[in-house]
Amino acid sequence: MGAVGTVLKKIVPSSVIRHKLGVKNSILFTFDDGPKPGITPEILDVLDKYNAKAVFFVPSANIHKAPELLNEVLDRGHILGNHGHSHTPCSELSYQEIVDEINQCKQMIFEQTGFTTTLFRPPCGIVTPALLLAARKTKHAIFKWSLDTGEYSYLLRAPADKLAENFIQKIHDSAIVLSHDTFGEIPKLVDIVAPQMQAKGYNLSNAVEQWR
Repeated sequence: MGAVGTVLKKIVPSSVIRHKLGVKNSILFTFDDGPKPGITPEILDVLDKYNAKAVFFVPSANIHKAPELLNEVLDRGHILGNHGHSHTPCSELSYQEIVDEINQCKQMIFEQTGFTTTLFRPPCGIVTPALLLAARKTKHAIFKWSLDTGEYSYLLRAPADKLAENFIQKIHDSAIVLSHDTFGEIPKLVDIVAPQMQAKGYNLSNAVEQWR
């Protein structure tokens, strides 16, 4: 997180930028950058196994790869989030370009599913003053995270057991978990950590209710 992002995190209320859940004894899985055939369905099966509900943040440029999976996500009780159209970091875009990115994604998801997005995850997690204005204009809350499973960052392409070991050490109450339904080890990761989280008393399904 850059200096601007750090300042914004301190001064902007959680109703505008959410980093953690407002629900105690709960953990929320979120998955970015899908849908991806062969991986997204596996994740959905594992989530069903543990009655866990998640948010899937979709860049609308990817919808054509598996449009039917968007409806499957919703049919299984999960939520679709807005990840912009082209996955371009907001730091590279003007205010109007950010508005256009959010609205295009919102429209394409609605055309495919009838679902209207209200949560926006900025690509690469970058929040700018222009994004704050654009999110207000498009009526989206900015949805970040408090725990990154690390497969595309500090544990780049690590196997599921290594990702899980790191995850369990860092898990905390009210965590919003960033992961990706584009990496083949993620279904295995969720299958390892979900029962451990439930054994610790964390609810993996109730957080999404407030955004239905």
